[in-house]
Amino acid sequence: MIRRLTCLLLVLLYGFVQAAPVEVVTTDAPPFNMLDGQYPSGFATDILRESMQHAGLEPHIEFLPWPRALLRVKEDPNTLIYTISRTPEREDQFEWIGPFARHQGFFYKLSNRSDMRLDSLQDVRKYRVATVRGDAQTDLMLKLDIVDQNLLQLVSDGDTTIRLLLAGRVDLVIANEIGMAWRMKLHGLSGTEVERTVMLVDNGGYYFAFGKGADPTLVARLRRGFAEVKDKGLPQRLLERYLPGCKGWPNGCPQLAR
Repeated sequence: MIRRLTCLLLVLLYGFVQAAPVEVVTTDAPPFNMLDGQYPSGFATDILRESMQHAGLEPHIEFLPWPRALLRVKEDPNTLIYTISRTPEREDQFEWIGPFARHQGFFYKLSNRSDMRLDSLQDVRKYRVATVRGDAQTDLMLKLDIVDQNLLQLVSDGDTTIRLLLAGRVDLVIANEIGMAWRMKLHGLSGTEVERTVMLVDNGGYYFAFGKGADPTLVARLRRGFAEVKDKGLPQRLLERYLPGCKGWPNGCPQLAR
């Protein structure tokens, strides 16, 4: 009996130690990460939970404006941030886990704006653009010097950019296909109201990341957990839960891996 109790206590203790809490920050970027009431949701959130479960970790997720989320990780490297794109400028600032999705970005306009024509990225300079402050696509756009900063409106989240576009207060927004399709659905629209124009970026990927200098053991555990989840093909299945009917789309469901 004593031996059995001892074994039970060891199992319980091991399980408690393994389920170590991890502080996590993110922002509203459906369907990657979002709040369902007060409950963190989105397919990237689901992938993270599965990965942490495999790693014996427990995420404590907080939603913040993106600039504040980035600052939090800079102040505490053991805090995890997602969904974050991996760029050359960010390469040495984080410990990367992923990727779990492709990093793509397009400029979108209203479909009824027949007066607008964009044949290249340099044409963006003629128009009012809304984008998220601190986002990698924003940084790239500024680096390429393709936007008139007098016509640039920086906001704290992606949904605000869509609202500005639909209200006619800006001419262009930057989004990926998955995010745009989701936001159109949330606004009760079919998606035909907006039109994709020129591509800004199609490289790298979307990741989970700790700050540079994070605990190596913590990083390694989550990397192993994510690898196990990815090997099962779970990320693609989780995405398709958020895009019901996507298999019937002309190009099928968006593919997370190349």
